Amino acid sequence: MRTGWEGSGPHRHDQLSPISFASKIRTPVLIVHGERDANVPIAQAEFFHRAPRRFGVEHEYVVYPREGHSIRERDHQLDLLRRTRAWFDRWLSK
Repeated sequence: MRTGWEGSGPHRHDQLSPISFASKIRTPVLIVHGERDANVPIAQAEFFHRAPRRFGVEHEYVVYPREGHSIRERDHQLDLLRRTRAWFDRWLSK
């Protein structure tokens, strides 16, 4: 059974999709997504989130409510900045 993580499939977009290569992820990943993203539906973020979990890769998955493809609300922007800095502080100090 194909999960979609084993490499690109027959469609052109498969060659560009992070999902196609998710089985190769070994580096910790911070996944950030807007709940109302019209460019990349949240179902794709959920699917991508399953890969690091499946392969035991350290990761964090954050969904910002009411946000689209760009994070626009000030509180969310501040959270994203703090979260990203903490993420790098955590992993670069190891």
